[in-house]
Amino acid sequence: TGADDVDLHLKQAGAGVVTLGDGGTTNYVQVASDGHMTFAGTATYWDDVVVPGAMLRDVGAAAADFDQWGARPLYAYHFQAANDEELYGSIQMPHSWAGTSIDFHVHWTPETVSDGDPASQQVRWCIDYTWSEYDAVFPATTTATCGLGPSEAPVADKHYITAIGTLAPGTGADKGSSVLYFRIYRDANHADDDYEHEAILLSIDAHFEANRLGSNTSTPD
Repeated sequence: TGADDVDLHLKQAGAGVVTLGDGGTTNYVQVASDGHMTFAGTATYWDDVVVPGAMLRDVGAAAADFDQWGARPLYAYHFQAANDEELYGSIQMPHSWAGTSIDFHVHWTPETVSDGDPASQQVRWCIDYTWSEYDAVFPATTTATCGLGPSEAPVADKHYITAIGTLAPGTGADKGSSVLYFRIYRDANHADDDYEHEAILLSIDAHFEANRLGSNTSTPD
């Protein structure tokens, strides 16, 4: 047994159930008698639900413009600095989700460098959302969950990730296949948004905790 050796505990928990880890107490992988695998404690893992920026929907006068990204032969949604602009989209939580809170992020890039006044300018990204599992009623919309970024003077074409916030599903939305429908917008008229140029949205993602390899049936439990 060397310094890098790890003690592993393999335990049959009864009725064909096997656990690997600390013996099935806190941190372990469990394999049920039908072969379905679940994870507990530090054995859970994190993954993303991703919404590509180009897949978001624009509607109305406040919609962000789908414009050319600099001199590239590529197009993306641009959010101006003068007024609030918005897009709409949704995510559906996967069957592997543990039903815990998710961390919502925006991937984006500045159109150009900051003018340096103030030295570290930021964009304020926000979402309004409603979230429900199937066979449940969507609740009233939760508004103005927001985040600021970057934490440095913006660099043109640099890939930034801004954390918007941690969203708790509630008892009516904590099952796999629940749908979160959202409006994302740049809160350009807020005092904290002081970057004077356009912010180009690349994608949106929700980091979620997974505690199983999918569900054991076609309908998540």
